[in-house]
Formats: sequence, C-alpha cells, structure tokens
Amino acid sequence: MKYIINNILSSNKKVLVIGDIMLDKYVSGDINRLSPEAPIPILSNTQIHYKLGGASNVCMNIHSVGIKVDLMGCVGNDENGNKVIEILKDNNISSKYVFRDNQMLTTVKTRYLSNTGNQLLRLDKERYYEYPDVSELVQKFNEIVEIYDLIVLSDYAKGFLSKSFLKEIFTLTNRYNKRTIIDPKSNDIRKYDGCYLIKPNKEEFERFYKSTKTSIEYIINNSENILTELDVERLLITCSDQGMIYLRRGENPFYQPSYCRQVTDVTGAGDIVTAMLAVGFICDLCDEESIMLANKCAGVSVEQRGTSVMDVDDLKKVLPVSNKLVKNKDILPLLRAHYQSKKIVFTNGCFDLLHIGHLDLLKQARQLGDVLILGLNSDASIHALKGERRPICNEKDRTTFLTLISEVDWIILFNNEEELLMIIEALCPDILVKGEEYRGKQITGKEFLDSVGGEIVLIPHKYNTSSTNIIKTIKSRMSLHE
Repeated sequence: MKYIINNILSSNKKVLVIGDIMLDKYVSGDINRLSPEAPIPILSNTQIHYKLGGASNVCMNIHSVGIKVDLMGCVGNDENGNKVIEILKDNNISSKYVFRDNQMLTTVKTRYLSNTGNQLLRLDKERYYEYPDVSELVQKFNEIVEIYDLIVLSDYAKGFLSKSFLKEIFTLTNRYNKRTIIDPKSNDIRKYDGCYLIKPNKEEFERFYKSTKTSIEYIINNSENILTELDVERLLITCSDQGMIYLRRGENPFYQPSYCRQVTDVTGAGDIVTAMLAVGFICDLCDEESIMLANKCAGVSVEQRGTSVMDVDDLKKVLPVSNKLVKNKDILPLLRAHYQSKKIVFTNGCFDLLHIGHLDLLKQARQLGDVLILGLNSDASIHALKGERRPICNEKDRTTFLTLISEVDWIILFNNEEELLMIIEALCPDILVKGEEYRGKQITGKEFLDSVGGEIVLIPHKYNTSSTNIIKTIKSRMSLHE
C-alpha cells in the first residue's frame, strides 16, 4: 500500500455497482425544551440535507477517491427519486443505468438529530419491490459487463437484486471472468452462489450459519468447517468493534482487529468496507491488503457523524506517509480537480539538510491555504545547481523526511526548471511561496500565475540559517580539529 493513491488516481479500470439505491435524509435542529404534551424534545429551527445511501453510497465512495464507477439500480418516479438523480448529477456520476418505475417507492431513511449530533428518531419509508422486467435488466447488464473490471453488489433486500437477476449476473460475470463482491442482506446464502467474495456482518453470518455460536475464536478455529457447511469459497465477516475475519478454502483465516478509536456513528460503515474493498481490488492489492485498507477506512468513518464519504485525503490518513509522494505527474490535473473548491499553496526547493528555516517556511506556507504541495529538486537537478558534492541527503531520504511533516500534503520531484513550470501549470496553484531572498529575482511560474490571477508570496526568514551555511560551519569546525 506504499503508493496506492498514485495507483488510484492513474487507474483506468472501471467498477459497476448494482443494488438497492436509497436516499438518506437528515433533519437537524435546536432542542431547547421538552414538549408539554409528552416527555419528548421539541426540534426547532430545522435544516434538511440529503446524502446517497445503500448501493448509491457505495458508488459515491468509490467515485470520491478517484476510481471510475457507474451505478445500476432503480428509483421511483417520485420526488425522492428525483433527488437521487440530482445528487448523482451534482457529483458527476452517471445515472444512465438507473431505472425509473412508477410502481416503485424510492427508499428514504429520515434521521432527526439535534444540532449537537444526537440522533432522536429514524423514519424509514420503503417498500419491497422487484423490477418487473428482469429480462430488461439482464439484457442491459449483458451489453455492458465486459467494460468493467469489477462488479460490486449491494443487496439491502429491497428487491432490485432478486434471486433470478443475481443468478444471471453471476452466470455472466463468471463467463467473462469478472470478480464480484456482495454485501448481503438475504437470509438465503444460496442466492449468492457464484460470487467471488460474500461480505456479511456478524448478524447476517449467524443467520446464514443458523447459530449464534460465532465468537471470533470459534470462527477462526472452525473456518474450514464453516466454509464447507455454507458451501462457499470465501467469506469476509465484519464484526463491528471486534474487527474482520477473512475465510478462504485451504488458507489460514486472516483476522484484522478493529482500527476504530472511538465509535461516533456506524451509519454507512458497511458501505465503506464494500467500497474500499473494491478500491483495493481495482488497484491490484491482494485480498489481505484490500481488507486492511477497508478496515482502516471503516474505522475512520465511524468516528464521524452521518453517512460518510471517503476521499483521497481521508485515505492518506490511514495509509503510509509515502502516499504523499506523487510519482506520476499525469495525475496532477486530477489533484487540481479534487481541490477545486480549496486554496492550493505551492512551494519548491532542494530541502537538503532539513533545518529550522525549512520547517518555518513550510509552516507559514501551509497557513496561507488549505493544501500545501511541495516541488522537490531531484538529485540530478541539485547536482546541476550546486555541484557534484550536493545534495548531502539523497532524494529518497529528503522525500522521507518531508512526508513526515504534517504541513506538507503532497510532494512532487522535478529534474529541471521546465519540469517545474509544467508542474505549476498543471496544478494551477492559488499561491506560490518562496523565501524573502527571491525578492527582485526571477521566479519560475510567476508569469503563469500572473496570467491566471494567482499570487506570489515571499516569506521572510525568522532564522538566519541555510543548508549551505550549515555545511560551511561543519567544514570550518572539522578544519579546527585537523
């Protein structure tokens, strides 16, 4: 998982999510008194906002980290169905495979919350409904299955993933050698015959297994018997705050303890796991690495209130700091697009023999915006600038040091001024930062930033230090002892 974000942003692979589409509605307001009619709080000054749920939440999470994804499902020809289509459009997710039906009621889960985040009540508006013309769904899936690298199925037992439709899906995915992941809600595990990976939570697993004798130790010690009895090849059992257990025929169970530090809200956590498993598979991580990624992301999601959506910044929080290094410059426009509503600050330099002056510059630069991207001179460029004896620290070491600095969000190596200008043009930063010593001097990228309304900020040095002066001091002190 060392450079998975680079793999995500440069991936051309596609995912198709199929399943029950839902709408999550949040009504939040102030609570200042209890009702005189009953011992219940009065909610006032309410605000309403919407998020995608179910299969559409899985799709949203895959999309938000930068993977190409489409959604197949059905919503009603009602106001809530229109809201689902609107949110998909607002997030640049196609609704071309989202069917509409006059007889269907779009599933809506309405949560009433205080402004402090405490959930008071949930009201579900739903109806089990199987799409009447399964042959239409199968025909459409047959037309498009080959263009996708992974099929994700989100079955909330609302009817779209009927037994007959699933049977056809697995027939086609196995014919075209496409991996499938399913988040199951049905009590009948036979409904999922042919699926690559079935991902029940512990309660769903107990229904499949017809037993509540399902402690972590029991599952681990009886993994082969469980797979044999259920007649499946793979199971990923999510066990809430106890973590996850992955069972495979002929392999030792793979257990991951929970990554969560504090549970705030479990809404959508299962969708996060499904989505991040898909991201891991798409990026060619092995099953175990994909599960580790999903587990960590789920741990972050339950620390937040409401239905969570992961993005690349959330991923960086749970991945090795090496993911700050942008190895493929072709993804720079994607980074710019990701931060379209945020202020990007850019600076560049050698950062050889990292010292307090460097740290202060980076700290001040980060305070000017929302994201700090650092262009780092490669070893070859420093040789050309400062001579064959420099740098003292090679680019691998310098990159490692800089990834550990919290103010730095991304690092990009460059070999010459032409590459540096290309990076600046691709990122189109709002602010370019240099040290005060550049006043009156030529600054690479200044003309471009002036043309797009960007800003150059020169930061004064608090500390009279530099790598060159440190080297001179070392040399002079060494000469005193010779």
